[in-house]
Amino acid sequence: MLIVKTNKAKNKRSKLRQLKCVVCNIDFMKHISPSEIKIGHGILCSRDCKNKWIGIQNNKSIIRNCPTCKKDFSHRPSQDKRGSVHTWCSRKCLYPNKKLGLPEGKYYSYDKYIVLNKTPDGRKQIKEHRYIMEQHIGRLLSSEEIVHHKNGNKIDNRISNLEIMSRSQHNKVHCFLRGNTKH
Repeated sequence: MLIVKTNKAKNKRSKLRQLKCVVCNIDFMKHISPSEIKIGHGILCSRDCKNKWIGIQNNKSIIRNCPTCKKDFSHRPSQDKRGSVHTWCSRKCLYPNKKLGLPEGKYYSYDKYIVLNKTPDGRKQIKEHRYIMEQHIGRLLSSEEIVHHKNGNKIDNRISNLEIMSRSQHNKVHCFLRGNTKH
């Protein structure tokens, strides 16, 4: 049972009444008078349900289920038209393991590499495999140099698993691994 907190009763006829949300079907308690109930107040338990209700009433809201937290969320169709299809309800659900299992100052990037937040030489956000290779060869890598993971595991950053290649060499390796032998 959800109890909605309000500052004070608005008039003398307001009482703490048990109501049912029309969006999520949760029972909740709220100070409300019979006249407020008649005009349609007291049908929603929270702001989230209010936002969903407004979207449903206007036929402008799309309701989806988040694959991470399994909760329903809504968004406007205009957000899909701009090319960003909303699959998750929040960034927290989009990147659920972004900081889990890694020490302070490291996280997983969107493309599943380990990223260092700050390096000892003052650079910000560099992929760990590139930093390890730079430390091994004793110089900074150029943007044309690619660090390839030999075993294909993006989080295996042992120096024996890393090698430097040009972009064209790297593309040839991956074409060969995919079975495309046109190169």
